[in-house]
Amino acid sequence: MSRPSPPAAMSESRFIALEIKLAEQEDTVRVLNEVVIAQAEQIERLQARYLQLAERVSRLAEGADRKATAAEEVPPHY
Repeated sequence: MSRPSPPAAMSESRFIALEIKLAEQEDTVRVLNEVVIAQAEQIERLQARYLQLAERVSRLAEGADRKATAAEEVPPHY
């Protein structure tokens, strides 16, 4: 014996529920994509700033090394 098919209204309501869920998921994916893009842009800016700061620290360290070496030298009057 075969089962009776569900009423058409029930199938339609299930289809509508699935369409709603799909639309919500598409919106979620869109929002998450925007977040990922914004984060990637922020990471690029932070990496550029990091490189600038690393270069600056390196230059400052070189200058400090030169000053330390100059301070360790005996003045000519000794």
